[in-house]
Amino acid sequence: MNARQNSSLNLDALGAGQIDLGVLASAVWRGKWWVVLSVAIFAAVSVYYLKSFAVPKYTAYSVIALASREEQIVDFENIMSGLGSDQTAINTELEVLRSRKLIGTVVDQLDLVSVPEFNPSLVDLGPFDPVVILRKVGLLSTPGVVTPERVFDRAIDRTLARLSVTNVRQSKVFRLSFTTEDPQLSAAMANALGEAYIQDQLDQKDVATRNAIAFLTERADDLKTALERAETGLKDFAASTSLVDAETLLAKNRQIKELRERLADEQMREAEQLRIVSLLEAMPDTTTPAELRAILTDPAMLRVVDTADAGTLGPSEMNRLLTGLRNTTQINLARQTSQVAALRLTVDNLGAEIEAQSTDLLKLEQLEREAEASRAIYEYFLGRLKETTVQQGVQQADARLLSLAVVPGAPSAPRKSQTIVVMVLFGALIAMIGLVLRELRQTTVRSSEDLEQIADLIVMGTLPAGDIRRRDQLLTYLIEKPNSQYAEAIRNLRSSIELSRIDSPPKVVMLTSSVPGEGKTTTAISLAQSYSGLGSRVLLIEADIRRRTFKEYFDTKTARTLVDATMDQDTDNLTVSNSELGIDILFGGKAAVNAADFFSSEKFHDFMERMGKLYDRIVIDTPPVLVVPDARIIGRHADAILYVVKWDSTSRHQVAAGIDSLRTVNLKVAGTVLSQVDGRKLRAYGYGDRAGGYGYYGRGYYDN
Repeated sequence: MNARQNSSLNLDALGAGQIDLGVLASAVWRGKWWVVLSVAIFAAVSVYYLKSFAVPKYTAYSVIALASREEQIVDFENIMSGLGSDQTAINTELEVLRSRKLIGTVVDQLDLVSVPEFNPSLVDLGPFDPVVILRKVGLLSTPGVVTPERVFDRAIDRTLARLSVTNVRQSKVFRLSFTTEDPQLSAAMANALGEAYIQDQLDQKDVATRNAIAFLTERADDLKTALERAETGLKDFAASTSLVDAETLLAKNRQIKELRERLADEQMREAEQLRIVSLLEAMPDTTTPAELRAILTDPAMLRVVDTADAGTLGPSEMNRLLTGLRNTTQINLARQTSQVAALRLTVDNLGAEIEAQSTDLLKLEQLEREAEASRAIYEYFLGRLKETTVQQGVQQADARLLSLAVVPGAPSAPRKSQTIVVMVLFGALIAMIGLVLRELRQTTVRSSEDLEQIADLIVMGTLPAGDIRRRDQLLTYLIEKPNSQYAEAIRNLRSSIELSRIDSPPKVVMLTSSVPGEGKTTTAISLAQSYSGLGSRVLLIEADIRRRTFKEYFDTKTARTLVDATMDQDTDNLTVSNSELGIDILFGGKAAVNAADFFSSEKFHDFMERMGKLYDRIVIDTPPVLVVPDARIIGRHADAILYVVKWDSTSRHQVAAGIDSLRTVNLKVAGTVLSQVDGRKLRAYGYGDRAGGYGYYGRGYYDN
């Protein structure tokens, strides 16, 4: 993995951290005094509000119960059915109780338009009232002319806003409550609404009864007229027809049936006579008596044939016999035909009579049914009219007032203790949310693990904040307190550098940082002094020739500068020896050329080679890499580059970007140094167990 890939991975890892609940809890604990302050402020505000602005509110309740159906005074069905017991009926009554009609009755009955709470136009606003101020600045429109109707509607709206109607679970009981600034008014409104609801039910029933009586009266009159008309029509029809009763008509039907049967028999006899006549007419004179007997059926004629057959019949006798038989059959046929015609006429006349009487009977029965139906409907409506008339004035409501509202003895709102507790909890919550958000938004480095993850480098040292307050106290501190915790941390850093390359320990050590103020100058001076303790000849170079901060640590009045030493080929008297620290110091100076060009020159390269031959260890303090490019140029002459990061100050993006800028020019950073660690804060942040042995040092001076 090349340097660019390493840097990219580190930058991507900045937002990949998981939320540590322990860290968040520590953040809240660190800011406990902010929580206390927020709680105190919110508690004070709530107390001030309760004492100065909060208006006591009083709530009164009345209770109404619905009946499943109306109790009947008389034993017949009511005109208006009672209320149902399903949820739909209960919800309907809830909306009736909230209706503007009932509320308008309460407003009118109690004259609420005269109460300032329900008619804001009665309230005198002072010149400093917020409403007046908003109107003056144009943020609130000035009300125009308010009509009495509008005042009444507003009073209804405000009354509805103060009303609460609830249904007791699994019952038909309603609780009506009003909350106002006047306890007597709250009770009066709750009772007035309950009474208005019951009275409204009675009024509705009375109106329904009156409407029903009017309707039934009108309908009964119409039905009576229709009944009289039907009965008159029935009588007139019965008088105008010769209609017999149904039994006689039934007897005639039986009679015509018998006649039709007789007619059929006679027609059969007529046909038989006609057949015989035809046969006799066709017989010749030579016909024998036997042939005559074969076709004759009349006994009398058969006896004549038998008598004639007893003698000898000649042609003349047979002719006379046939003629006699033919005349007889003709007479019989004429008589039979006459009889058939008479029966047919009788049947036809009787059938016509029956048909006419059947039609009249059907019409009569229809008229009778119509008259009976009109009579039944008329009697029903007349009965309902009498029942409804009896019920008028004895109607009962479908609800009753179970409990009248009593005047509340204490306000229902605001609840002072509850309000204060809620505000205190809200204040604590706001403060904790702010602390958690601040903790989640923090991007600084607070532990060596964070620094290793961001930089993808080992942390060579963790330096506590020293006990110095000014920069010119550093030398005295290093000399007088060689066994201090800070000195031990510097020696630990020195050991880490030496052990990073056991075979050939780094000779030229360069220190840099992301931005100014991260402690790299203090670390460089302290590291140079620590190298001198090994008996090495040490050179400390101030390569930050732009700011030149060594003058705040040392006396630089007679000192030669790095620029002079670079330009001078003479290796003698180039540096200023500090006998107290046991090191040589080369202070930065003002160059005639740009600093980046100066450090890129061959002369500086030659200078560094000459210094490498004269000294055992060279410590170079360079400018921040994110400010100027000097460190990236000087780094080519260093054996080890230390990247100094100020604890809980430098952002993670700055650290990653700074190291990335070194890697882009193929400079390998040996490790990082976490400087100016505050032990107490470190433990408060929850990193005390991860800061190593230097996590317990006290707060000191933060320097460059």
